[in-house]
Amino acid sequence: MKKPMIFEGILIILLIFLVFIMYCMLTNDDPSKMNGWEINGIAPVSYIHPGVNKTLYAFMGYTGNSIYSIDDNGNINWKNTISDKWCVYNTFYRPSTMYLNYMGDYTMHGKKVVCCSENGILYLYIRENKTTYLNHDYLSNEYTPLKYNCSELGERIVAISSHGKILWNVSISEKYNPFDNVNIEAKNGRIYVFNDYNETILNNKGDILFKICNISDPASIDENGNIYVVMNKDPEILPVLNGSLYNYKEPSNIINAYDSNGILIWQTKISTLIYREESLHSLPLQTNLPLYQNNTLYLPVKDGVVALDRDGSIKWSKNFSEGYFRLFDLLPIDSQDNVYIRYYDFDPNLNDSYIMALASDGSIISETIINSDDYYQGRACANNGTLYSIKSMSAGDALNIEDLPIYCVTAYDMINGASLWEYYIHPDGQFITTINKSNIHEFMSPMPADFILNTMVDPHNRNYTYYPQSDGYSYILHNNNVTYFGYYITRFEWPALLDKTNCTYSGGIYAFDNNGNLLWKKPAAYFVTSMIGDDKILYYGSNNGMLYKEQIDQTIGGIAAAATIYILFRFFLIGIFSRAKDRLDNNENRNTILRYITTHPGLTLYELARNLDMNVGTARYHLFILSVNHRILSFIATGKYSRYFINSSQYSKEEQYIISLMRRDTARELSNLLLKKPGLSNIELSKELDMQKSTISACVNELLDRGIVIKSPSLHGKVTYLINQDYKDYIVSAIELIKSEPK
Repeated sequence: MKKPMIFEGILIILLIFLVFIMYCMLTNDDPSKMNGWEINGIAPVSYIHPGVNKTLYAFMGYTGNSIYSIDDNGNINWKNTISDKWCVYNTFYRPSTMYLNYMGDYTMHGKKVVCCSENGILYLYIRENKTTYLNHDYLSNEYTPLKYNCSELGERIVAISSHGKILWNVSISEKYNPFDNVNIEAKNGRIYVFNDYNETILNNKGDILFKICNISDPASIDENGNIYVVMNKDPEILPVLNGSLYNYKEPSNIINAYDSNGILIWQTKISTLIYREESLHSLPLQTNLPLYQNNTLYLPVKDGVVALDRDGSIKWSKNFSEGYFRLFDLLPIDSQDNVYIRYYDFDPNLNDSYIMALASDGSIISETIINSDDYYQGRACANNGTLYSIKSMSAGDALNIEDLPIYCVTAYDMINGASLWEYYIHPDGQFITTINKSNIHEFMSPMPADFILNTMVDPHNRNYTYYPQSDGYSYILHNNNVTYFGYYITRFEWPALLDKTNCTYSGGIYAFDNNGNLLWKKPAAYFVTSMIGDDKILYYGSNNGMLYKEQIDQTIGGIAAAATIYILFRFFLIGIFSRAKDRLDNNENRNTILRYITTHPGLTLYELARNLDMNVGTARYHLFILSVNHRILSFIATGKYSRYFINSSQYSKEEQYIISLMRRDTARELSNLLLKKPGLSNIELSKELDMQKSTISACVNELLDRGIVIKSPSLHGKVTYLINQDYKDYIVSAIELIKSEPK
């Protein structure tokens, strides 16, 4: 064997070894290989909120009254404790739209901290801390029924400085409405507070500038400080709670716009009532009405959506005659101004929902089907057309207390109707404990506490035992490139008795990349109460008072990467290039590839390897040699795959672009059909080509974006499509070229 080949073999082995080391460093799921910090607070972490300059605000305790400001290194900037007279972590109520017509008193509820921050100042909503019918504790002996009425509770806004000092506090109401939503936003030195169906505008000194009254939901504010609101109306049925009617307002069909001084600019009345979005994920849903994005106001209506310009004129509307169509609560509008609508049915036997995506002009992009269980009970999030969800896979009541369910984390493309990836998690690191008065809320959340206390059955002296599963606590959070998942699950003996019933529990935190690969994981002995983060850092708090920051340590991986690159270019690639150039035309495989590209332009690496019955690695190597010696050109028209052409003037950039597109079967067949039958709609294209509507919609949308296809409204108002005349000759030539290629 020749010495150069032995040398290259040794370097290849070394290169593979270094790449393996780098991969292990970057993707190791051992928490000890991660940077970060942890802080032990005084009580459970109720909520965490991101501030400026990587400042983190943590609200500790069951009322959230102990507030910590923490810098990026885990140092505590300041602590502030709000008086026990007030409560920061509050419960909010709202009648269920789904059941109101049938039950009147049915309510949905959720707990949250209402706050915002700007320029280092934290603005906070607090409510008077008195025991009422709504918030009493069955385990407490201090509760006296109806000691306080909900309407006797005061509400205030507090401003806390960057040093932890209270700058001011302002009363916004002395009569709390239990079915009211509360929202705070800070923009350009102003604070916008929604409560009691009014929007109160304050300056950063706490002075009330003006109020906008009788609105239904939090206002939207544009870049110029203009305020857009929906006026309210009385519902057909008022909610009942503890035998009393409560004030509750619904959106009307009137939209008002005010300038930054509170002066009415315009008023628009649309033909149908605006619909308040109720959510299963954040109760009550903190959605502004109208929704505002990129100079457009979006109004969810009974069976569709209406889009307004900032002057109040209607840009477009989409209404559907049958079924129930609502804005998709997890992703009403994405960063590309696509609007997502969910079709659903009240029939409990129908779990499937349709997600319809509309373009920024209201035209339908796609229709896909998802299962309602994929995003039920807050176990889902969405970002730019992708739904990230958690499924708990369990048979329900188990025969063994250690039989915990399996979780499946899924990414689903709502545009193309395809699953992108799935990851199955088998809970590990299980713990067993005994239920007592202090942990009963944590481990047995589905069961009413007073019912458990009255269940005086010894689990060790009975003939029948089963092991129900707590729904547990699970979070899923997605950023641009990383998905985070945290879970905490329990299974316990039933019937139950305090200090005797056993319980198994397990928890964990996982991070995945956009392909569903596990980046890291960490066990969690306590349930996660709040989670925020970005592609590099995750912050989360737990019910045991711990606050964590997790970040992958990439220092060693960077060193390995640098070493790999140096060896690759210094010893391996340069040597190969010089030797390959000397024998460029003396390799039959390379000559075969070059001839095939000449007669079959625009193929990818994998298409070349498959058609030539050649190993992919061999084909990649020879394509690389041909590229660095300027024999061929690579062209990326769509996606991530390079397509190869002879380095000559035979094809222009436009021709390379069209040939690359026409290499894709769907794009070629669709374009060929539109050449023969111009003016077809999505449905007609789907029928002619015998393809799914979602596939056709995705392809048409891509060709529209690239200018290959243009819209042509028909006489009946439906949208049809034509080939752009500027590309027609290129497309005809590309299709003929592909048809005439030698096999």
